[in-house]
Amino acid sequence: CCIPSVFPVILKTQGRKMAFPKVGINEMTSKITHIYKQLHPWKSKFDCASFLCQQMVHAEDGVFAINKPYGMGLKTVTEEMISKKKEKKSVDLLHAGGAGSTYSLEDVLPIIREQLGKPNLVAVKCAEKYNSGVTVFADNKKAVDRIKQSLLRAKPKKILNSKFYIVSPFTPYEGHKNLHEESVGITLQRNAMHKHAQPVLLRDFSTNSVKRQEVSLARVAFNVKSISPDGESLVEVSMAETKNNLLRVYCADMLMPILGDHLYSSRVGVVQGLATRLNPLHVESGSVAQKIPEKTRKLLQLIRPEDSNIVPLHAHLYSLVLPDFYGRDKELTISAPFPEMFKWTCNQLNLICPQNGH
Repeated sequence: CCIPSVFPVILKTQGRKMAFPKVGINEMTSKITHIYKQLHPWKSKFDCASFLCQQMVHAEDGVFAINKPYGMGLKTVTEEMISKKKEKKSVDLLHAGGAGSTYSLEDVLPIIREQLGKPNLVAVKCAEKYNSGVTVFADNKKAVDRIKQSLLRAKPKKILNSKFYIVSPFTPYEGHKNLHEESVGITLQRNAMHKHAQPVLLRDFSTNSVKRQEVSLARVAFNVKSISPDGESLVEVSMAETKNNLLRVYCADMLMPILGDHLYSSRVGVVQGLATRLNPLHVESGSVAQKIPEKTRKLLQLIRPEDSNIVPLHAHLYSLVLPDFYGRDKELTISAPFPEMFKWTCNQLNLICPQNGH
């Protein structure tokens, strides 16, 4: 699916002037502000909704899709939700990687409906909060059902319908530099060190454990697209199953933790300059911010080690395939271009972003 350079969406702005802050300059101090602190340029719900409408990448047959920015979730995380789930520590560390958006999609959806003239618009498939990329909406029940049915077909048909691009501060091992596809299992395990069960990747598990639903089966394709002179990497990761933070957990298990992953990068240690896989049950996920190699940190204009805290998760859902959406073997592919933050990082690290996702 081709992405038009200017998407023809008419916004109902009610005569209000849309104003976004200047990127890069702090008007109060005249100091340059790092791009990682400029991820959410809106000052109100109205500006946020208008910004999202401008990120429209698909609008046809009752299906709408936007290129969701990093840090914007479907629902607003309240103190009550944090307390109920007992995840305050993890949530705080997730936010450490560049502040999350002030607003959620749920907060601004009423304004988006008004601006697009689509009063029945609902979110159907949302990129994970700390990922950027394809997020799908529908404005009628028939379209909602078609999208959901299509998504359910992906796994049994073994279609890896979610294509992500990630940046890692590490270089892949020789055996992983070419296309690598495999079936893995993911399960939740805990020990005395963890208050909450941790997702653990398995490559050795029984069929019975899958039948007992102790292990979820997933197929993943891992394809290195670019390696910088200093050893950072741009990787394409495709999968159908995304639950239990599979993308982050898998990349960490491949010794390629995602840049800005302050939750699972602690599973990778460095011994005598070599990345080493640590037992996920012997390290506390989210206990410390990601330790970014000094050379990478300086290329990203992060002066002090503690500045690594502002690095957002560099995981972008580039495309989503809806199998049989238009009938048997007639799929719908929705793509979202790389966000400016992602492109800036790749440019700083001398990584080559593929054109049109290829």
